[in-house]
Amino acid sequence: MKARVTDHLKTVFFIITLLSAGSSEHDLFLRFCGTWRHGRNPLSLNINVSKGCAGISVSANESSLSVHGSITAGCQRFNEIPLDKYGFHSEEDTDFCLQWEPLLDQLMLEVGETNLILCPPSSPAQRCCTDLSLGPNAPEAEHGIVSGKIQTDLIRSQTVTSYTFKGMFTNCSEHGWILSNKTWRNGLMSAR
Repeated sequence: MKARVTDHLKTVFFIITLLSAGSSEHDLFLRFCGTWRHGRNPLSLNINVSKGCAGISVSANESSLSVHGSITAGCQRFNEIPLDKYGFHSEEDTDFCLQWEPLLDQLMLEVGETNLILCPPSSPAQRCCTDLSLGPNAPEAEHGIVSGKIQTDLIRSQTVTSYTFKGMFTNCSEHGWILSNKTWRNGLMSAR
């Protein structure tokens, strides 16, 4: 009987050790997806992205999907994009995914079946904005984001106005994410 208890305790400690080791790892990339529940007005995408690491917010209402925040090393973009030129009309809800790749300083948005590069890939910086963690809950609304997910994990199934993610600078070279014997050109890695 004592051997069984000891075996169970060893198993529990092993699992706790694995979980605590995994939780201290850096989450390099963010893939946030949801469904934009909009109205019947012309649709637009509002972009307001700048340098820094304060975080990023994805919000939606009856007529616009917005990406605002500072998570980039060098990219800055401020504009409104009418989505009717991409064939989007306001008849049905629209699926979307926002993907952040800090090593490339690249931010992409997939709306429906259209991929938009909000910040094109660039040379990696010494400091990356990683560890994007979910901020406070936003209020529910008739129009907004339904079934928000990080990777494949559902955050909330209700329709809410926004999701906010707080960032944290990480020394990318310290963690071996930037290789000294490689160089980056036009977003592609090649040997020196």
